[in-house]
Formats: sequence, C-alpha cells, structure tokens
Amino acid sequence: MSAKDRRFWINNLSESQDKIILEGPEARHAQTVLRCQVNDPVSLLDGQGHYAAGKIIHIEKKRLEIQIESFEYQPPPIYQFVLVQSWLKGKSMDWTLQKATEIGATDIVPIWTQNSEIRLKPKDVSSKLEKWQTAIREACKQCGRLHAPVLHPPLSFQEAVKHWSGPEHSLKPLVAALTDQTQSIHQALLAHQSLPPQHGASIWIGPEGDFTQTEYQTLFETGAIPVRLGPHILRSETAPGS
Repeated sequence: MSAKDRRFWINNLSESQDKIILEGPEARHAQTVLRCQVNDPVSLLDGQGHYAAGKIIHIEKKRLEIQIESFEYQPPPIYQFVLVQSWLKGKSMDWTLQKATEIGATDIVPIWTQNSEIRLKPKDVSSKLEKWQTAIREACKQCGRLHAPVLHPPLSFQEAVKHWSGPEHSLKPLVAALTDQTQSIHQALLAHQSLPPQHGASIWIGPEGDFTQTEYQTLFETGAIPVRLGPHILRSETAPGS
C-alpha cells in the first residue's frame, strides 16, 4: 500500500512543520481500518492546496506521529465552477456532494425550491452542514484533490438567484433543463471559454420534481442557458456527476 492509499486530512498544513501529530477520527481510521504500522508511507492534505508526504515514526492509541519528508502547494483553480444543488433527501445529498468534489466544483450551494421535499428547522442546519463537510473531506482524500470546494449555507431559490446569478455576477449560469431547446454543457462552456480568470460558471440542478416553470423563467431572465447533461434523463443526485 502506497502513501496515496493512506491519505489523511489535517487542518492548516505548513511547510515549516517537520512532524505532524495525527489524532482523533483520522488516527483511529489509520489504526483500526488501514492497520498502519511504523515506517508506513502516508500523505496529508488540508483542503487548502497543501500536501505533505512522510512516514509514520511513532504510534500510540488514537495518536500517530508522522515525519514530513516533502511538501507541495497547489494554487487554487483560476475558474470558479459553482454547483447550485436543490436539497435532496436521505443520503442522496451526501453522494451528490462527493461526486461534485471529485469532478472539481469549487463551490457548492444547497438550495430550497418549491418542489424540494426537505424542510429543516434552523437548529438542524448546522449539524447537516457538518455532516456534509465530512463527506467532502472524505471525497478529497479518496480522489487526492488538494482544494476542497466551499460548502455554502443553504439558501432559498430567490436568495440563490440574487447571490449566484444575474448579469452583474461574474458567473455564467447554466441550468439543467428537460426542454427541447437546450445545448450540451460542453457547448455552453466552450461559448464562454474566453472569459477572464475571475469568471466561471454555475450549474443549477433541480429537485426530483424539477424546477417549476416560474423558477425556470426566473433563471432564464437572469441569462441562464438551458443545458442537457446527456442523452438520458438523470436523477437529481446523479446529474452533477455527468
């Protein structure tokens, strides 16, 4: 098993660190699941572009000491790719966030739409966001992505339109639509590939019941381009991975 097979998350990696102490759930995973031993190679990432490779030099219960042997920094992406995802029930949202992380979304914005089946009380939102952050971290470790996407607080549809769409915004909105007058997402992005570095695109994915006609119209009025994500009709949780 190589260092790439033993990736661990640690906050705020720094080039000045020559040793790292791994504790908590990550250390427990290393010991009980991966069965790590002294001298095993490992890699560390923090979701902010920092990456370190090293080896385990000491193991205690729920605690590992790692000697850092190399350090790298990867600049953030120059283009912003925002997934505006309608809230999904059950574990579907976890799966969607994992796939969005793997394909390179820079930002993820959960939204409530008229046809969303989930309505959480404000006190439950923070625990849900914490769970989703864990899903994103696990996806970064799995695929080796060094910059984790930013998970934004949930918004209503109208709030999301105000913050993430409109001609005054630098992002070009694309909306997955089940209409005849669509173009492929590839064609839509090619049409805007000459945008300056601070620009990018947002992709809007509706709930299982789709966006309402009023919501579609609102997006189109802000300049959103209707796109198709493939030859088949996809479920809301699989659409971002296409």
